[in-house]
Amino acid sequence: MPTLSDLDEYYSMFQNKQFIACYGVAFSKEKINELVVSNVNHWKQNDFGMWTWRDKESHHFIGRVGLKSITIEEKNEVELAYALKPEYWGKSVAIEMSLMAIELAFNTLSLPSLICFTRAQNYQSLRVMQKLDFHYEKDFMYLGFLQKLYRLANFSLNTHIDHK
Repeated sequence: MPTLSDLDEYYSMFQNKQFIACYGVAFSKEKINELVVSNVNHWKQNDFGMWTWRDKESHHFIGRVGLKSITIEEKNEVELAYALKPEYWGKSVAIEMSLMAIELAFNTLSLPSLICFTRAQNYQSLRVMQKLDFHYEKDFMYLGFLQKLYRLANFSLNTHIDHK
């Protein structure tokens, strides 16, 4: 779970020019603080949330990953969310991080599906979703940006998922 002691590392990641180009917006230190506090509160309310991800050997900050309750077009969903420092892009780290969150979502929480979305221009993240077997569902507007929404169904539940 993220803590306020992670604030400087989160700020460094969210202020990186490469990261901003993909994410679409730079966050102030105050906004990052709100994000971390929101992530901590999400854990308290839902028993799941975001994790801070660190290198196993050096313990250097890599990014964040986790599950987040979110409402998209008036439908309650659980989102797989991840963000990495650019120096870790293209090294399968996002895949490794995401697989742990997916395992929790499906094997522990028994969620029927997960969504994942990103800006239409964030090709790196779109590729991660595809490698994780998420399937394109629709385009939608979120926070003023065109987003591509993908979904991964938990087929082990053998339930029908209403995508409407």
